[in-house]
Amino acid sequence: MSLVDHPFWPEVRPSARAECTARPGPWRLEVARPSNAVVVSRWLSIQVPCATCQRLMHPIRSRPDGSLRIAVACPHEGNEGCSKGYKATQEVERIVSCLQGQDVSAQAGLFD
Repeated sequence: MSLVDHPFWPEVRPSARAECTARPGPWRLEVARPSNAVVVSRWLSIQVPCATCQRLMHPIRSRPDGSLRIAVACPHEGNEGCSKGYKATQEVERIVSCLQGQDVSAQAGLFD
């Protein structure tokens, strides 16, 4: 299951945005941090399979400064290679397409 297929995605989506970057991988997926701590806790508890290895991971992650981001693969301390592969790139593109208003339900998901 992709984050865009998760039951909480409709709640997260209005706060999510894709930012173009100059670093490798053209997108950085950001989430505006809600002021309600219960909502933040709920979002941080979401689990979906890693796009590459299928291990459960938390796609919404908090940075040391408190800002939130979306990840599609295992954390670097888990398996750094997961975020570098083709499947991770496909999943990022799927999320970006969804954020740009494209219907991703018709696209083949990573886990179909």
